[in-house]
Amino acid sequence: MIFLNSLYLWAATLVLIPIAIHFFNFQRPRKVYFTNVAFLKDLQQTANSRNRIKHWLVLLLRCLFIIFLAVAFAQPVIPSKDSNSANQSEYVSLYFDNSYSMQNEADNKQLFDIGLNHINKLLTAFPKTTLFQLLDNSFEGNSGFFYNRDKTTDKLNSLILNSEGRNLQSVFDKQFSALEKSSYGNRNHIFWFSDFQKQTAGDLQSLELDSTNLLYLIPLVPDQHANLYIDSVWLENPFVRINESNQLNITLKNVGKEATEDKIVKFFIEDRQVASTTVNLDANSEKNISMNFAIDVSGDKACRISVEDYPLIFDNEHFFTLRVAPKIKIVSVSQGTPSQYIKSVFENETFFETEHFNINSLDYNSLKNADLIILLGIPNLDNSLQSALRQYVRDGGNVAIFPAKETNSASYTTVFGGNFKSLALQSQAQIPLSAPDKNHPFYADVFSKISPNMNLPQGVPLLEWSGGRTILKFRTGKTFLGLLENQKSKIYTFATPLAKEFGNFAQHSLFVPTMYKIAISSKAKSERLAYSFNESNVMISLDSLDSRDVFKLVENEGTQELIPSQRIVGASLIIEIPKNDLPAGNYSLVRNRDSQKFTTLAFNYAKLESQVDFYSPEELKKAFATKKNIQVYQDMDSETFLANFEDRNKAKSLW
Repeated sequence: MIFLNSLYLWAATLVLIPIAIHFFNFQRPRKVYFTNVAFLKDLQQTANSRNRIKHWLVLLLRCLFIIFLAVAFAQPVIPSKDSNSANQSEYVSLYFDNSYSMQNEADNKQLFDIGLNHINKLLTAFPKTTLFQLLDNSFEGNSGFFYNRDKTTDKLNSLILNSEGRNLQSVFDKQFSALEKSSYGNRNHIFWFSDFQKQTAGDLQSLELDSTNLLYLIPLVPDQHANLYIDSVWLENPFVRINESNQLNITLKNVGKEATEDKIVKFFIEDRQVASTTVNLDANSEKNISMNFAIDVSGDKACRISVEDYPLIFDNEHFFTLRVAPKIKIVSVSQGTPSQYIKSVFENETFFETEHFNINSLDYNSLKNADLIILLGIPNLDNSLQSALRQYVRDGGNVAIFPAKETNSASYTTVFGGNFKSLALQSQAQIPLSAPDKNHPFYADVFSKISPNMNLPQGVPLLEWSGGRTILKFRTGKTFLGLLENQKSKIYTFATPLAKEFGNFAQHSLFVPTMYKIAISSKAKSERLAYSFNESNVMISLDSLDSRDVFKLVENEGTQELIPSQRIVGASLIIEIPKNDLPAGNYSLVRNRDSQKFTTLAFNYAKLESQVDFYSPEELKKAFATKKNIQVYQDMDSETFLANFEDRNKAKSLW
């Protein structure tokens, strides 16, 4: 037996007061005179004897009452099996895993609800003076604070499912830091209520835990390990054109232990179903399916793929955006008269917007907003142009280079790297090109068949460079068209000028598809179908950006809107992805001052929470078998869990 408030035992010394009263009766006796006391003598002797016994009993009762009162205030308890009982705890840290995988069920109840009931019951096992830290996956700013039981209950009841899973090491570090600040040197209680999903929890053996605090693991185990979800989508042709057939490819994954049959997958464009199919998947397998579509109106289209699956429903939809015939802005800069070849190749399509400049009358603001810059026969890049191009490349812009007859290669190397080298014109002899590889990613969707006898262009090589990849080459093996990837940019470099005297590439049928591919891939660099909430930010190239502009995300149905953290860098808007403030879906990017819509963005939940591979209670016990301060529970019923916890950790109060 121990006393929680042993200082009150000093109050037992107050028994000296009734003892003193007993031995020192300060009340003076009063004389009573009788005429004859002979008849009272025997009665008086009997009364004195009885009074003496009565006085001793009263003294004993008074002493026992004082001692009992002192012991009661000292709170005697029979200690728990653990040396630091729940009765003595002043600070308790609770972590509740409210990730979307907690939608799983056990006994027809969501693990999320079971965990809430566990914690509500647990709060009553501690004294009212105990302070609690409630940590969930949001890691919000006040998660390091401690609150009383009532405030903790209010916070607990306000929790909702969260899209983010947490690594157990980061959870412990957060809890330990809060306890260290509030209750340094004491032995406190730390609780983890989680399904302990392996993908997010991390390696248990690598956890760095202390031996000072008591750690309790409460695994919430689902009845079944099953989930079907949409892993990814992509377009067969990333450039969507009006009234042109395209193909959407979808990867479905079944991570359950049982096969799924007759699952219907639906494809929606602007909330209108355009295609559907039925799929069957074996256990722990994936499948790629395709759906054809065509769109007759240009602009951004909010799209989604949906599949019905239960109980995990958060990943039943995958949102994305189709940009139909987006405007591609091309700026060509030449030493003399703008090239007619470049003008004519892009005039046939309305989605190309071209501007042509002589280097002496160049508008540098146009360079910032371009998707592709074409440098045509410029012998030397002056300092101003070098500075503008260097910034453009840093911001993710793409460039195509056609050399001059004599090129100052050092100025190109300074901007683009790759160690450019200008070749002297030895003769006018032109070298034929080798046939393009139809399996090369650049030409993958251009040629269905290439004849070995096909007529090929030829040219005089005047520029070469090191590094990068070869797209087209001369029959000598030298590179004719190469690709240098510089940070986020792509630099397409040609070895031959466009002038007719140096080759016939501009007149050949290969010229048009090559320039189209360069232009389209330049636009596709920033036109992603969707973003994930586990990413940090989105970078969007927008026209006419003002540094004072503020943008907001508005759900297509108008039910939710948010102004995210953002900044403007050059011609790009960088938005921090709001991980916990918005649900997955399609959102319009709207300028706040005039409600003008600029584009549509799609956000999806991370796929880690879609996995159904959990640490079992047995695995947890085995992992922490040598840790005496760690206990693992596996009782799903709230009452059973609480009784088990109190039996092992709560002292038995004797008063």
